[in-house]
Amino acid sequence: MSDLKIIPSRSQVILHDQVRNNLEWMTVTVAVREHGPEKTADADCVGLALSVTSSFGAFGYEWGNIQRQGSVAAAQAAIDFLLHIDRDTFLDRLLHGDQAEPDFEKTIAEARRRASSLLEEHDPDSRDAERLRLSILALEDGIEDIDSNHCDSHRVSLLLETQALWDLFPHDAHEIRQDGPSRRRREGEGFYDRLWHPYLAHLSTGGTPDRGTQ
Repeated sequence: MSDLKIIPSRSQVILHDQVRNNLEWMTVTVAVREHGPEKTADADCVGLALSVTSSFGAFGYEWGNIQRQGSVAAAQAAIDFLLHIDRDTFLDRLLHGDQAEPDFEKTIAEARRRASSLLEEHDPDSRDAERLRLSILALEDGIEDIDSNHCDSHRVSLLLETQALWDLFPHDAHEIRQDGPSRRRREGEGFYDRLWHPYLAHLSTGGTPDRGTQ
């Protein structure tokens, strides 16, 4: 026998809009839930659930307790909250668990910077300087050989296995790695800047986005 249970939701959908901005699009749903009498301590708070599907991906988060002032309606309290939450905090909630990822371009820039600094420490006519120049040339060849079709994480791994890199930095080549925003983070930032922020601008005037606007 099935253990499935369906509990009726007390949430109320206050926004359900389809938004377009040139080629980008999103469908956004915002629902609020007023705390029942059994939660008298939270009577001045409401729950808020945000769900988005978009050309940048799907995003969502649920805030359990949004503060509201006085007799402000639950829907208005939720909208006010969304209008005033700052960009970084908002994205951190939507991208919870997001981790920085290896950045290939930043990593090779760091390798070149360190190699240049290392070379400057030696007499340009010395044998050590000549050895360093040969290692730098070998490193550049190794960089060129790394397939650009690979993701940054794999390309950085290949770079860190390059013998020329270890010839240059035998004790700390692994420290050359540089991280940057993950693909998910970049998608989230694109969603915010191209869709969410303009949408908030409409909400701040008390309206909703014009349907069909390109």
